[in-house]
Amino acid sequence: MSQSPQFLQLGWIGVVLVVIGVWIGAYYGLRATVKHRDYRWAVLLALGLIGSLCVLLYAQVRSEEQLRIKQLGRFYQEIGDRIRQEIPKGDQVAFEQYFNDNKRWLATCATWVEVNMGPTAKAKLLDTVGAQRMTSSRSVNASHDEMLTILTRVKDNLAELIQDQGKYVR
Repeated sequence: MSQSPQFLQLGWIGVVLVVIGVWIGAYYGLRATVKHRDYRWAVLLALGLIGSLCVLLYAQVRSEEQLRIKQLGRFYQEIGDRIRQEIPKGDQVAFEQYFNDNKRWLATCATWVEVNMGPTAKAKLLDTVGAQRMTSSRSVNASHDEMLTILTRVKDNLAELIQDQGKYVR
């Protein structure tokens, strides 16, 4: 899993600000009296609050990243099942249903990737340029070979999106 270094830094900066702001601010706050009007504690506590917000933002980004990886993993499993799916030879109706189901599934997958990761990720997912044309002994016809070629390339692209999703998220 790829991690954006900016968000990792944000998380650590947040932790440091929380420690500095809350602990030292609390120390000065306990020592401050109305007579001295020492407000350093308030500034340090504000730093602690800013640090807390940084940590919360970091946690939110990590959570979204994990949800994206989980859904991409589901797509990866589903596409493997689609590639291995058997179609009876000579059954044109079954083939048309298989072909249309896969087109719908690819459209659904591409839409999800675009909405959740952006247009660059969608373009990467659907990139089949340079895909090696497959021929299979279990294929029904040339269109089946073409669909297997596309599905196999999209499966490889999904694997890359899972591994390097930080590069493709908007």
